[in-house]
Amino acid sequence: MDAPTPERLRRYSLFGGLIDAQLDALIGRIRTESVPAGAVLMREGERGDRLYCLVEGEVEVRRGDRVLVRLGPGETLGEMEIIDMQPRSATVTALTPCVLYGLALRDILALQRSDLPAFTLVIMNLARDLSRRLRRMDGIPP
Repeated sequence: MDAPTPERLRRYSLFGGLIDAQLDALIGRIRTESVPAGAVLMREGERGDRLYCLVEGEVEVRRGDRVLVRLGPGETLGEMEIIDMQPRSATVTALTPCVLYGLALRDILALQRSDLPAFTLVIMNLARDLSRRLRRMDGIPP
């Protein structure tokens, strides 16, 4: 299984701008998970306390019967609930076997206490990712 390394984490915009020492500090908090095709990673309306970086595989994001987006390696999911602390806004299902890096809210908050500049970069990166995804869904070119 692909254990997180600074080089692997740099593939995700979530970790953009972090230096090796900051990435090394996060690596101990990241959990690598494997899920089979068909597994539900998140359910609309549930409480969420973890965001994921998709390492391998493809997932589908749905709200009700409507497919919102399909995501593949290099994408993050679950970031809305980390920012607004509201129930999950959509259901995410693995279309293929997937490998994910999971990072819990408590670990992001621990980063705030231990390394405020790194925490700030991660939150800014989350906001940028959400903004890009919203623009894409609204059909606004990058």
